[in-house]
Amino acid sequence: MAACAVLFPQMKVYVYFLFPIPIRVLILLITIGYIANVLGRFDNPNSNAGGDLCHLGGMATGFLWIFSNSYFASFRQKTAQGAFQAKMKQQQQLQFEVDRILSKVREQGIQSLTRKEKQTLERATEEQKQRGKNILG
Repeated sequence: MAACAVLFPQMKVYVYFLFPIPIRVLILLITIGYIANVLGRFDNPNSNAGGDLCHLGGMATGFLWIFSNSYFASFRQKTAQGAFQAKMKQQQQLQFEVDRILSKVREQGIQSLTRKEKQTLERATEEQKQRGKNILG
């Protein structure tokens, strides 16, 4: 119920099918009632203080779960954004290297390329093919 009160604070709940009340107000009243029961009846052997504590624990867990999920969602988004930025930086470096190699080919000819430079061009070609497939398919 606490998670619902956090996610949908203006939601109306009908008490005894007669009285519309916002869920956040209802949850606040229920929480106050549970706390009063726990504090006032702990020494009474016929009370259900343990059950009330369990309900309070469940409400706290739901409340924390909602906020932890929003935290983890933003953390995942930042992580994904960082991975995207790293991939873009890697692609920029590869593009810079390819431009340098192509400039060398234009000035000195293809026979001037080293084995490593040829491998770089092959890798860039494969990546370009993959990007083309992702765009088209």
